[in-house]
Amino acid sequence: MTFRLMAIGFVALLAGSAGAAAEVLSIPLNKSHVLRLDRPAAVVLLANPELADIIVETPTLIFLQGRAPGETNLVILDDRQGEIATYELVVSPVTARHVTVHRNVGARQSLTCLTNCTPEQAN
Repeated sequence: MTFRLMAIGFVALLAGSAGAAAEVLSIPLNKSHVLRLDRPAAVVLLANPELADIIVETPTLIFLQGRAPGETNLVILDDRQGEIATYELVVSPVTARHVTVHRNVGARQSLTCLTNCTPEQAN
């Protein structure tokens, strides 16, 4: 069964996990990332739900999808409110295959380059 969670940011809950160092998790914009947990999650909390979507496929399998560039944090708790994981989540565009050409002052064009370069479409 697939559960779609609307993540709610509660700063007070996030402050409770201050003892553990958060792992940095980088997700490319408009791409997915799989999280496999060693024990079942009961609470999945994303501080800024506008940056990523969370899909809880099973209590131990979570998908994250980058929606907008930025940084937030993700806290995952078990059924006894014990911390399973805390992540500093960074969503950023993929730039490895992108080129920006500056032609004159104020004139520039961005290209996406795989085999051939093509102009990027404006979002």
